[in-house]
Amino acid sequence: MKEETGPIDDLNLIKWQGRSVGICFDSDSQTNPKVREARDALAIQAYRRGARNVFNIALPFAQNGEKNGLDDFLQAHGVEALLDLDIQELPSPIPKIKLWTGPELLATLMERPLAIVKAWGIRRGAKVILTGAGGRGKSTLLLLIVCNLAAGQPLLGHAALEVTSPQRVAVLMAEDALSEIEFRWERQMSELGYRRDVAERIAFLDSQGARISLTNEDARQALFAQLRHHRADVCILDPLVAVHDADENSNVAMRGVLDQLTPFQEETGCSFILAHHEPKAPENNSAASRGASAIRDWCRTMLRLSPQKPSSDGSQRFQLELDKANYGGTVWSLMLEREQDSYLFVPIDPEEVITPREVWELVGPEGQWVDDVKKSIMEKRSVSESTAYRAIKKAEELKLVVTGQRINAQTKRSKSYVTRGAGPEGEE
Repeated sequence: MKEETGPIDDLNLIKWQGRSVGICFDSDSQTNPKVREARDALAIQAYRRGARNVFNIALPFAQNGEKNGLDDFLQAHGVEALLDLDIQELPSPIPKIKLWTGPELLATLMERPLAIVKAWGIRRGAKVILTGAGGRGKSTLLLLIVCNLAAGQPLLGHAALEVTSPQRVAVLMAEDALSEIEFRWERQMSELGYRRDVAERIAFLDSQGARISLTNEDARQALFAQLRHHRADVCILDPLVAVHDADENSNVAMRGVLDQLTPFQEETGCSFILAHHEPKAPENNSAASRGASAIRDWCRTMLRLSPQKPSSDGSQRFQLELDKANYGGTVWSLMLEREQDSYLFVPIDPEEVITPREVWELVGPEGQWVDDVKKSIMEKRSVSESTAYRAIKKAEELKLVVTGQRINAQTKRSKSYVTRGAGPEGEE
């Protein structure tokens, strides 16, 4: 077996620092992969030794089609002809790192990307993931968000989720037939009263049976070409698993997939919102997205949609949590309701789900640990922990309950304990 060899020591005799370097291999470097690899390897060594630029001088083949070397070309055509040849800069593999001193950075005006939905920290070039169990409403919710974004209206009709301006949105929903997508979307547009001007800002990507994979160069460029054609401000990809062929549990592989979006985002400012499945039984926030942790690490905003217990009239209820907000957030949790035969999600007051009076009743005459009260609320009403906590705080504001600290006899540690209060009407 042939041993790998490194660069020759003679390269160390040349002062490379800050120089422009020309490489002139034989003409078959255009057709022979091995020769081209050797040329590129030499360029890398020049860069590693400090060369400022490395250029390739492409020799043409001889008139009879035979290979040309530099000596052959000079003998046949002379130096002037060599200087007239096209040159191409070979890219450096070394990242160009700029050093900013503190005073330089303070003296430089750098505007943050423009906000799209400030309350969720979504700005131009955003990286957003909506996670949740499969088949539980993510796609329909995303279609509604698409309508609101294109109209420039608050998301889900919630005033705090203001959209700064109408957005041009492109949508790829890889797991549903276009006819089904059109049916749900048309119903949403009709219920919202949006017209043609809003519809014109929305485009649906139809792969016509082909697989659009971010790990496939041709498919990726075809996707980006359509996004450029639509001048998309926002792109929805639903679901993530349908647009790659990598190992979902590999951090290296998934980071490689998601990083394929970065150059396009830097070029256009397009924001990506990806739908992603959560584990079957997520135990905590870190497990809110299925697969490698690199998926969660990639996004700057993560939303989690969780189905809740239906209301008494049969309407579906959901909890929408802002699970991650690197660029700020104010709307951390919403209870949503979707009536039967409707494709709209409407925010509802958590007090409609669990009233302060019910919290008072659950606390009981002797009081309970706060954690136990939260657990009881979550089990009784099928709501999230944050909703249960807010219900307790609301009851506390109305003086129906009082929270304080007590020593847990088992652990010998101080814990939050809640007891009944006098309440607005002086009841105990």
